[in-house]
Amino acid sequence: MPENAGVIVRTAAEGASEEELAHDVARLSAQWESIERKAKSASPPELLYSEPDLTIRVVRDIFNEDFSKLVVSGDEGWDLVDEYVRYVAPHLSDRLEHWQSDEDLFARYRIDEHLAKALERKVWLPSGGSLVIDNTEAMTVVDVNTGKFTGQGGNLEETVTRNNLEAAEEIVRQLRLRDVGGIIVIDFIDMVLESNRELVLRRLLECLARDRTKHQVAEVTSLGLVQMTRKRVGSGLLEAFSETCECCNGRGLLISLDGVDHPSAHRGRPDGGPARDGKQARDGKQGKDGRRHRQGKPDKDGKPDKDGQAEDKPAATTAPAVTAEAGPAETPGAAEAPGAAEAPGAAEVPAAAEAAGNGAGSDAGAAQPPAGRRRRRAATREPGPPDMTAGADGQVAPEASAAAGV
Repeated sequence: MPENAGVIVRTAAEGASEEELAHDVARLSAQWESIERKAKSASPPELLYSEPDLTIRVVRDIFNEDFSKLVVSGDEGWDLVDEYVRYVAPHLSDRLEHWQSDEDLFARYRIDEHLAKALERKVWLPSGGSLVIDNTEAMTVVDVNTGKFTGQGGNLEETVTRNNLEAAEEIVRQLRLRDVGGIIVIDFIDMVLESNRELVLRRLLECLARDRTKHQVAEVTSLGLVQMTRKRVGSGLLEAFSETCECCNGRGLLISLDGVDHPSAHRGRPDGGPARDGKQARDGKQGKDGRRHRQGKPDKDGKPDKDGQAEDKPAATTAPAVTAEAGPAETPGAAEAPGAAEAPGAAEVPAAAEAAGNGAGSDAGAAQPPAGRRRRRAATREPGPPDMTAGADGQVAPEASAAAGV
């Protein structure tokens, strides 16, 4: 170390040997002496030292022992990089390769294709899951999805944990590749076991240990979100290869004051109608009536069925006619009806209906269906409360229509 001098050791020097540190100090001392010599003989204004170009900055900040090979295309670029690496890191000079083929270097290693993938919003995982990376004004949000990944015979917790472990490794890779900085929020898939959540967080920290950019991981929130920060070194890959859209002003949406119809926004039918309308349309009329048509039964209003024949139903207007024509002769039979009114049941209904049918005239019989059909139909009805009418002797008795359940 020269006298009256000091050095600033960067975080990247962590783990470096004493010889490497001494070599860097000697190189910086020689560079400072060169600046002093230029300052004595230079006439202002004159440039004494400037930051190297992009090629040297990339080699200086990124190229290290983790890379197996550095391929350089072009004679001018090769001379510059080779000279710098041999001077700064001679032990890495054997990893340099000069590209001399007529084929384009970016096309050979599919650089354009990888750049396009790195700029996409959705990133697919090897197992079939996916990551969705969204950049907002305040932060970068990463959402983890299982997608097509269903596991191999394990339970749901095991499948989710394996997908989250794979996503943790890919998230760190995407952060470095896209040079994402600022606040980062990661939404992993919910896991039930606390041990699995700790395993995923530990895997994320292990992968971030290889990232030389300063970062900090906060605790997991109550909603299961992982919050972290990463130092913003450059502008980022997305900012370097994109520009704001003139139509939407970078929002990604086009506003329409007339309203936009979204057919997929409604559950049920595509036209937005309720789902039960479709069921009623399948049944014909409003639900039950359609099913009655298919079963050959009449509608509630007595309309013909699908075969064109209607079964007459005993109406409330028929029973009073039967009672009136029966006259005083039927009064004793009708006087026995209060017993049925006390406990109305299906057993008393056929008898009352038969008595009404025998006491009626030929005209009344022609207006009604056969007695056997009326018995079966009346027996299936639930008897209702009897209607009270005045008999011939002044007694109040329930009429036959009440026993028929009309």
